Amino acid sequence: MSLRGLARLFGMSAHSGLVDYERGLRIPPINIMHAYGRVFVGEHAYLMRLRRAAMVERAANLVAARGTASPVEIR
Repeated sequence: MSLRGLARLFGMSAHSGLVDYERGLRIPPINIMHAYGRVFVGEHAYLMRLRRAAMVERAANLVAARGTASPVEIR
């Protein structure tokens, strides 16, 4: 399936956002994660774990850059 086709399934006007998600440049919002779960049946839990790990990593990087206290665990 092409990214353009996937974007159409998700109701997106362009596929560029999906490209950014695949490259790790952006973390997809929760509604896109649910759309992925509908298309890729059986992979939803795995994809949500990846998203959660990316959110934790991003928070840790922000904390390290600011030199502040540890981030709160994201659930």
